[in-house]
Amino acid sequence: YTLDLLTGGGQYMYIDWRLFTKKFPHAAGVLAEETAFVRAFNLAQHYFGMHESTPHIFAESAAIISGANPAAAVTTYQNRTWGDQLIVIGNASDAPVTDSVTLHRPQDLGIDPAQAYGVFDIVERTYTRSSGADLDGALQNLKLPANGLRLFYLHPIAAERPQHIWGGKRIEEHWDPAAKRLSVRLSAPAGVTDSVFLNPGPQPIAAITVNGKPAAFAKSADGKLLHGEVTFTRDPLLLEIELGPERQPWSVNAPTPLKLYPE
Repeated sequence: YTLDLLTGGGQYMYIDWRLFTKKFPHAAGVLAEETAFVRAFNLAQHYFGMHESTPHIFAESAAIISGANPAAAVTTYQNRTWGDQLIVIGNASDAPVTDSVTLHRPQDLGIDPAQAYGVFDIVERTYTRSSGADLDGALQNLKLPANGLRLFYLHPIAAERPQHIWGGKRIEEHWDPAAKRLSVRLSAPAGVTDSVFLNPGPQPIAAITVNGKPAAFAKSADGKLLHGEVTFTRDPLLLEIELGPERQPWSVNAPTPLKLYPE
């Protein structure tokens, strides 16, 4: 999986026998924990939109973005539809390492130094904010497990309203300033239950609904994230966030990291 995501992705997207090991005799060599890896990294590729992205493969993009540790490599995917980035940092060695990322030419990735950006750690489920001129600061001293990956999603921050960050493939987004309502359509494989992450923005939120029904979302302790579980169906779901007086206090609950690697 490390080499797959460092070299363009997609290698494991349709290998069903890796997910259904009891169904196929030739899947006997698949590790028990592999289902978690297939799910995590396939969903990450789907949510980001690899099919609408331009890859900047580590072997060819060191002049644009690179890491300090020679045991690790950095590949970036630039989404042509939404203007956001997926940064993949992979450790190709059999021992844990620490790496720090430097963006040498961020403008080549469409990054505006005057814009504020959100940096979402897809594995650890944490969120930080940084100016486009100082994104390096959010990507320092990153611990990488042996033969492991760290994935970071970068997106421009909408300063005056809430916005979708991660969870489900965003296929449509509309902000209605008169109604003070954000509408987002999200897609994922039918039956998948996963967390959706939102940037709450600076104004109070009156309600969050999924397909017209109230949805249970919690706030992270630092207040930077709203997150809640949804179950996807065959049709894209409609997530709506309405601004206004808060109807009740948010429960405070830290997002659960993806436990893919040994502690």
